[in-house]
Amino acid sequence: MILASAGSGKTYALTNRFVKLLTLGAKPERIVALTFTRKAAGEFFDAILHKLANAARDPQAAAKLATEIGVRGFGSKEF
Repeated sequence: MILASAGSGKTYALTNRFVKLLTLGAKPERIVALTFTRKAAGEFFDAILHKLANAARDPQAAAKLATEIGVRGFGSKEF
């Protein structure tokens, strides 16, 4: 659970947690992520897609994301 004020990086932290769970083999439909507004849910979803798309397209983005989420050996192919 992340409790924090607006602009504190909650979306960043949650999207990184979500992507890390995916890299560890969790099925997306088995991950629960809750927020209070549809707008926030949309931003969360968009941020996940953006991170994965960038990592799949750009090896440097993949390396950066892998470092941010604490997984080794993940590159563009894996994302």
